Amino acid sequence: MKPIRLSILTLLLLSSALMQGQSDTISWHDGVKITWADFKGAPNKSVPYFANTTYLISIGYKYRGSDAKIHVGCYFDRDKSWVIKSKEKDSLLLHEKLHFAIAELFARKARKIITDTALQASDINNVLNAIDERVMKECDEYQDQYDNETNHSIITAKQIEWMKKVYLELDALKAYSNTEIEKTLQ
Repeated sequence: MKPIRLSILTLLLLSSALMQGQSDTISWHDGVKITWADFKGAPNKSVPYFANTTYLISIGYKYRGSDAKIHVGCYFDRDKSWVIKSKEKDSLLLHEKLHFAIAELFARKARKIITDTALQASDINNVLNAIDERVMKECDEYQDQYDNETNHSIITAKQIEWMKKVYLELDALKAYSNTEIEKTLQ
């Protein structure tokens, strides 16, 4: 029920497609399907939750001269996400899926900020690190608020409100659903 997020800022030397090969992950895309079979991690019995979603928001880049390609991906980590098998319920799965959707929402927010920010080759790493830290802090706070207001999926009416809210926000940022950003460095 409480998501774990990983954040990586990397200099991509080969290709942004390498980000998908880090572990058993599912890339976010519209219509992505997550099932209980995707929760392959071992349950953490020291926490009071029945399930846990681990996601990764990665920011990577490469540049040549003044042309930069920045990749901001959002991934569901199948190996680290887990559920207690006896607690698998549709309502809990919807709750966990929304944690992943919230991660994509903040990946889109990062893409928007990056798109709107002038970058220089001399400080691209520092600027992207600052964006990453800011967005991940906001994402963590949003995820906590979601868990608190829904009581980890137990308050059905709040769960429905949050689903509507998150998907409306995702739709409002649809222009930033492309994981690749091309920029000209200053």
